[in-house]
Parts: sequence; structure tokens; C-alpha cells
Amino acid sequence: MTEVLRPMEREAPESPVRPAAILVVEDEPHSRLGLGALLEQRGYRVETAADVPEAIRRLQASRFEGAIIDIRLPDVHAAGVTGWDVAEICRTFTPEMGLLFVSAQGGPEVEARAGSLGRAAFLEKPLDSARLAATLGQLGLC
Repeated sequence: MTEVLRPMEREAPESPVRPAAILVVEDEPHSRLGLGALLEQRGYRVETAADVPEAIRRLQASRFEGAIIDIRLPDVHAAGVTGWDVAEICRTFTPEMGLLFVSAQGGPEVEARAGSLGRAAFLEKPLDSARLAATLGQLGLC
């Protein structure tokens, strides 16, 4: 009896998936740390910033695919700087960056402004983890 030898079938090696890097810009420590921890549990690489100067330093040091930005941030040297301003700075570093704006006060105007920026969305606080995950997926950050 002759045995037929077949070449070993090999599975194609899986390509390593690099987790999306997200910058969280939130002045409230509890929210910043909690959101950062939640994102890390979901496999994202996360860096956080408590204010605009720290966000700029992080943007200069690392590349991010997305940012979650609180719309209401503390003034910088008596100048009113908002999350909308941070978004412009983010897009200066990475024009295709996905942006998720968060705030306790939202509404149709805020949602429309976020939507007008392209690859951007708005969620009202407190954040629901399932809705957060769905929105990040819609922004291509999954």
C-alpha cells in the first residue's frame, strides 16, 4: 500500500492588530481616569490630558487616531479655550483624527457642530459604555 504525502497546510499568520491610540482631554480627574481605564480595558492605547497645554504636549510627543474631548475646559492664562479649539489643534497634528466631543450640556446645536467637522461625534455625559463603544466604532476607532 502506498501512502500519499501531502504538503502541510499552514494557516496564514495573523497580522498583529495595533490598538487605536486615543487622547482623552478632560479636566475632571474622576471622569478622565475612569474613561481612560474603560478604554484601556477595551484594548485602546490611552493617554490623558487635564488641560490644553498638556494636550498639546501629548500631541507633539505621540500620534493619535482619535481624541475624546470635553467641550468645557478650564481657561488657559485667562483665555477661554474650549474643546472645539482643542479639536482644531488635534486636526493640525493629524488631519484624519476621529473626534468625540463630550459634555454634560448638549443638544441639537452641539451635535450638529460636531457632525459638521467630519469624522466627529458628540455624546452627552454621563457616558454609557455601550453607546461609547458604538460611537467609537462609527468613527473607525475600533
